[in-house]
Amino acid sequence: MSTARSQPDDVQPIKIRLRQVFSGSGETYTCETVHCPNRERSVPLVSCVLCGHKQGELRGRGEPSVLCDHPKAQAQIMQQIFHERAVAPDSTPVSDVMTTRVFCVRPDVSLDALLGFLLERNISSVPVVDEHGAPIGIVSKTDIVRHRYEADDVSSDGEALESGFHACTLAKNTVADLMSPVPIMFTENTSMSQIAAAMAYERVHQLPIVGQDGAVVGIVSSLDVVTWYARREGYIGATRA
Repeated sequence: MSTARSQPDDVQPIKIRLRQVFSGSGETYTCETVHCPNRERSVPLVSCVLCGHKQGELRGRGEPSVLCDHPKAQAQIMQQIFHERAVAPDSTPVSDVMTTRVFCVRPDVSLDALLGFLLERNISSVPVVDEHGAPIGIVSKTDIVRHRYEADDVSSDGEALESGFHACTLAKNTVADLMSPVPIMFTENTSMSQIAAAMAYERVHQLPIVGQDGAVVGIVSSLDVVTWYARREGYIGATRA
């Protein structure tokens, strides 16, 4: 639902930011802010009511926004458009960035053993592979937490238990029970631009990289992507820490 009038060309949408804080007492504190083009800083949304440049709000589907007709709002939008058009895809192959020492597991590994494996090696997730080393899924600490504390369960006599309580143990479940399928696979020649785009689109933090035979030869994480970008922009050295 929109509270704005017809939008002229000089009126630009400014995203409304939402911060929600949950306390132990169950109370929730909510604060909405916007980045004011005129003051060039974040301000509470309520302060826009006192500004003559506010031309309404957009609520409903998509991101809520304030409509602003200040000249700096127009300049800010044009700068964003120019930047998006100026950026060219990077051709750096993922083989230059990926981690080449990859820990993998088979689907028959117990969750108890998997948890110890992840904690011992201080890693958050691992590819699940078949007998040929080809990825068939990926499993993470988050998957284990969700399995243990979010899914309802029943006791041995059939009585329903509250969420987070389980009658079974980790050892009775295996990786195959909760692994996620690999959304998409890439070879070592795939560009980092494609990798970053795929991770953002699929909303995943790690992707296995395969060789020509389809077996895992590396893994790339969202941290690897951030590190690659920072290195490309000259903020960190060319070698890993």
